[in-house]
Parts: sequence; structure tokens; C-alpha cells
Amino acid sequence: VKIEDDLERRLNNLKTMINDTLREKMIQAYKSFEDIKNVQAHKKWLENIVIEKESDNPAAKKTENTTKNISQVIATVTQITFVENTENAIRGLASEQNSLMDWYGKLDQAILSYSTIVNEEFANTNPNLRRIISNLITHYVHYKDIMRELIEVEPSVDDFEWQKQLRTYLPAGTDERNLMVKIRQLKFEYEYGYEYFGPTTRIVISPLTDRVWLTMSSALQIKLGCSLGGPAGTGKTETTKDLAKFFGIQCIVFNCSEQIDYKILGNIFSGLCLHKNGAFACLDEFNRINVEVLSVIATQLFKIRQAMLTNAETVTIMTDALTLVGKSGVFVTMN
Repeated sequence: VKIEDDLERRLNNLKTMINDTLREKMIQAYKSFEDIKNVQAHKKWLENIVIEKESDNPAAKKTENTTKNISQVIATVTQITFVENTENAIRGLASEQNSLMDWYGKLDQAILSYSTIVNEEFANTNPNLRRIISNLITHYVHYKDIMRELIEVEPSVDDFEWQKQLRTYLPAGTDERNLMVKIRQLKFEYEYGYEYFGPTTRIVISPLTDRVWLTMSSALQIKLGCSLGGPAGTGKTETTKDLAKFFGIQCIVFNCSEQIDYKILGNIFSGLCLHKNGAFACLDEFNRINVEVLSVIATQLFKIRQAMLTNAETVTIMTDALTLVGKSGVFVTMN
């Protein structure tokens, strides 16, 4: 990044470089994952992508080096390969009756392998690496839950039982310079945002989480948001944040109160409209906002939705005409 440029251009260049780096890392991780055939190969793949420097001392190689591939890249690549292998197993039912069971067994072996690795010195010397492996175990447990449902019904790839799942694809023949991962669920499709998160934790995905995500993605398909209700501490906000991580975009969490006015939220909505890679806004405790302010907020959201439905290039919020990217979403939580 050239430091002689003005600040705004410098920040835009930095963001572009981050996005390009994530694409490059994702290609590297995906290509190395293609050849994995067994549990030991899983472990070797994990060791290869987290070791950054060469060392003659194997112990030093494991203790001194930090993670080379980003946590979200590893998570996204495992999601892509899970979808690819599952669809291959579903298509293989015509010739091999046990294809789904065979793939289920490989997922079980992967969990056992990662469970072993997470307790080894290799993982304990690096807290970020331990978090990456823990996230992988969480994802693979969810994959097993999905496979149990599929084994019972033996669907085709076009059946609802498979289409309702949140699926990640890497389109065939994708140009590496313009790699664009796709997230699909029923008729909803979203382009991965390549927003950098760091080694964050991921939530445990329950059947209720799946149903909530299905509702949220269906709402986004028609340019709407969702209202998540429930007692405090049940994971409403974390569910929204984790969906944003799945999409590779930023989720802005804003705690509402009686002091909030339409100008504050108008500024947040303006940022969402302008965000290049798309972003979510999660308005916590939305029910605490005064009724007088809610009417203005509803008008602002209505303008944004109408502009998105008509594919307008600009939208006016308060007195500002803003460029509309059209990949934003607004969600609220209420106790």
C-alpha cells in the first residue's frame, strides 16, 4: 500500500489487498485439500497449512511458527469440500447403495483425527491453531447431523432435504484472479464477501440454528430482514454474527436504548449501503427504541428495500444520496 496516497484511497487499497490475499489463500488451501483420502492425510494437510517457516528441528517447527492460513479460509474450504463430496455421494446412490454411509464414516474419522490433534502439543503451543481445530470439530459434528438426515431419506441433489442446507460452492472453471465462492440455500444465492475476521470462535449449530438461518436467507432473498425473539442469553445475536461469518461479511452489532434517534441509525444504514463487500447490521434490544423513532427508521428501511428491489444505483437516506451496493441486511433482536 502506497503511503503517499490520500487516506481514503490508502484504506481502499488496503481493503482490496486483504480481499485478494484471502482469495489467494483460499485457492492454495482448496488445491491442497483435493488430495485428502484418509485421516492421516487430514492431519498432514492441517500441519502443512499452519507451518509458516522451515526449520531443521521438528519441535521448533511446531512451537515457533504461527498459523499460515487464516481460520476463515480453512473453514470455508472444508464447507466447499463437504458440499462437493456430499453431492457426489448422493449422485452415487444410483450405483452404490452405501455411498452416503461411506462418506458419513469418513466424517466420523475426521472428527476423531481432529479430536486427537487438538489435545497434542502441536495444538496447545498455539492458541489460534487450537481455536481453528475446535471450529473444525464443531463444523464436522454439524456435517454428521446433516448426513444422518440424508441417509434416512436418500434424496437427490434437487430435493428439499438437501437444498434447505446452507451450502458453499466454488463454481467450476473459476478464474483464480476473480475467485468468487457462492453460498446457496434454496433459491437464495450470495457471493462470499472475503472480509477478514481473524481466528474467531464459531457457535454450535443446532437444528434450531438451521431453521433460523433458513428463515434469514429467505428474507434476504426478498430484500427483507428478520426479527429474532427469545430470552436473554439464548444466542440470537451470535446466530446473526455467525451467519455473517459464513457469508464472509462484517456484522455490526449495535445495542439500542431509549437515547437512540433516527440520525444514529441513519448513519449505520448509510454505511451498510456503501459497504463494498456487503454487511449485516444486528440491532440488539430493538424494542427499547422509542415509538417516535421507529416510524422514521421504518421509512429509511423501506427506501433501502425499494431501491434494492428495483436495482437502483443510489438511495437517499436523510438528506444524502448514497451509492447502493445492494448486499446488506438488517436484523433485530428482542427480549
